[in-house]
Amino acid sequence: MACEDKTEEMHFVSLFEETLERNRGHISDDDIYISLMNIIKSFIGKIEMKINNYQTPEMAWAYFFRFSPISAALARAQVLEAVRSSEEFRSFFKRHSLEVLSVGSGPGSDLIGLCSALHDNSDFQKLRLTLVDKNEHWQSLFEAMIQVTRCGDYGNASRLFKVKEINSSFICCDVLNTATYCGALGNADIVWMKGLLSILENDEERYLAIKVMDYNCMV
Repeated sequence: MACEDKTEEMHFVSLFEETLERNRGHISDDDIYISLMNIIKSFIGKIEMKINNYQTPEMAWAYFFRFSPISAALARAQVLEAVRSSEEFRSFFKRHSLEVLSVGSGPGSDLIGLCSALHDNSDFQKLRLTLVDKNEHWQSLFEAMIQVTRCGDYGNASRLFKVKEINSSFICCDVLNTATYCGALGNADIVWMKGLLSILENDEERYLAIKVMDYNCMV
């Protein structure tokens, strides 16, 4: 298992590097480095980072390049642990189709980790991946990442795309706008909220984010 995990982590790094190289345009290595240093400085002493700090392509791609492999690896590990320990969680993958909603995870790289974990642990034929985030600038990164995964050879995630019918979409909305948020949740089987509750500013916002979870879905 450890060997497979290491192999998948190497695939994650290659996948996100390739996604960056194909889509970086005019952005140089120096741009990425400077932006990454600014991101790290912004994180010092706090968890959250304001959405305005990701409004430039340089900042968005720097975050994507540095943190996506970590996000994907953590998501893969968490999903595999849930598969091993929860019969209720495993039951979702026996359905013909599955809807997964990722909320507030930036470019959605956690969904690649989820797909990697599901390759050997699913019976469904159709999978819909929906990324929900307040920052509209993540959409182009998310779509580019999905395209590279689908067309390339990056381990279990790419294999899953080749043997299942997988569609993806991006919804730009604030999770505290409960009307829009509830609409996105309506058809979800699994809601992935990695990091969302930790970056919200207070308990009231956390409560508003989770109070709409009165659906037949796994969070």
